[in-house]
Amino acid sequence: MCGFPWIVLLVVGSVAAAEVHVSPTGDDGNSGTADRPLRTFAAAQQAARKMKAQMVLFHAGTYYLSETVVITPEDSGTTYAAAPGGLI
Repeated sequence: MCGFPWIVLLVVGSVAAAEVHVSPTGDDGNSGTADRPLRTFAAAQQAARKMKAQMVLFHAGTYYLSETVVITPEDSGTTYAAAPGGLI
């Protein structure tokens, strides 16, 4: 038997999933946080792609699409959903 000491390092942390927030009262110049949401699907999709976001949350309201939404392999791993308690 080898007398080699085994060292186990366990790192436990809380990592928040990257999220992009969208609101009909938001602004596409915003950062996409809950406090500074984006306004359009297109801006949210671009932000999600750039930051590799796992979730795009649409807050309550009505959204109008000026163009067809195209989901590509670049969007893989991102979920688009209504924010909790939101009706879209």
